[in-house]
Amino acid sequence: MSGSSFRYLRYISMTIMTSSSICTDAISIFLVSSAAAFHLAGILIPGWWNVPGTPTANLTTKYGVWSTLTCMEGECMEIETDTSGKNAWLQVTQVFETAGVVLCFVALLIYISTTLLREKWSYILKRLFVCIIAGAGVAIIIGVAVFVKKSAGLTRFKGRGGHVEWPIGLSIFSAILCISDSVFVGLSLRTPKIPGHNMFL
Repeated sequence: MSGSSFRYLRYISMTIMTSSSICTDAISIFLVSSAAAFHLAGILIPGWWNVPGTPTANLTTKYGVWSTLTCMEGECMEIETDTSGKNAWLQVTQVFETAGVVLCFVALLIYISTTLLREKWSYILKRLFVCIIAGAGVAIIIGVAVFVKKSAGLTRFKGRGGHVEWPIGLSIFSAILCISDSVFVGLSLRTPKIPGHNMFL
C-alpha cells in the first residue's frame, strides 16, 4: 500500500472516529440533561403520595419530597413537608434525592469539560463521569425506595388509604436515564476506535 493510500485511509478513519465521538457526546449530554430535568420536576412537584378524601371529610393531601399540597372543595394550600417526629424518615429521602440532583449537574459539567480537553484527560474525566452519573441513579433509587417503603405512615387517619402518583415516576425515569447514560458512555470507552486508542485502559 502506497503512502498516499495509507494517509487517505487514516484520514477516513479519523473522520469516522470524530463523527462517532460527536454523536456519543451529544447523546450523553442529552441523557444527563434530561435526567436532571426530570428529577428536578419529580422532587419539586408535590404528589409522590396521595391521600384521597373520605365522604365525611373532603380533604385530599398530596405529599411531596419538599412540599405538601392539601386541597378541600377546590381550594389548595401548599406547605413545607413535615419531616419531624414520626416523619423524620423523610429526611433520608430528601438527602438522597438532593444528592441525585447535585450529582447529575456535576456529571453534566464534567462531560462538557471533556469536549474542551486533550484526549488523555478527556478519557479520564469520562470514566469519572460514568461513576458519578451511576451514583446519581443509585442515590435516586435509594431515596425512592425509602419513600415507598415508609409512605404508608403518612396516612394519619384510619380508613384513608394512600397511593403513589405520577410525580414519583419522573424521578424513577430520571434514575433509569442516569444508569443508561453510565452504561452507554462506559461501553463507548471500552470500544477501540483506532489502533492504540485503548492505551489508557
